Amino acid sequence: MFYKKKQSIDYRRYPRIPLTARVRFTPPGVEQWNGALIRSISTHGLGLYTDERVKKGDRLLIELSLVTDENEPLHELILGEVVWAETGEAKTRYSAGIYFGDIAEKHPKLHAYLKRLEDAIVALP
Repeated sequence: MFYKKKQSIDYRRYPRIPLTARVRFTPPGVEQWNGALIRSISTHGLGLYTDERVKKGDRLLIELSLVTDENEPLHELILGEVVWAETGEAKTRYSAGIYFGDIAEKHPKLHAYLKRLEDAIVALP
C-alpha cells in the first residue's frame, strides 16, 4: 500500500491551491487513460473530479501538464493513491483525494512551483 493510515500526517497543513486543470489518470500497467478535472493541488496531493469510478486504495498514475507563472511548461507523471472518494449527487460523477507523498526528489520542478504557491497562499492576510 502506498499510503499508510498509521502515518500521522495532517493533510490540511499543506495549503490547498485552488486550480482548475485537466489531467489524465490510469492505474499503473493499464493503457486506458481517463480524464479528470483538478479542483485543488498541494505539494503532497490533489483533489479531482472524474466521471470514472475510483475507490479508496486505488493506485493511479497521474499525467499532469501545467504552465507556471513564469511561463515554464511542466509535464509530470506522478504515482498517487486514492485516500478518499465520494459519489456526486448524479451518481455519475466522482470526487477523490489523491495522495502522492513527498514529490521533492522525484519531481523537483513541480514541487518548487507548488511550494512557492503554497507559501504565497499562507502569506495572504
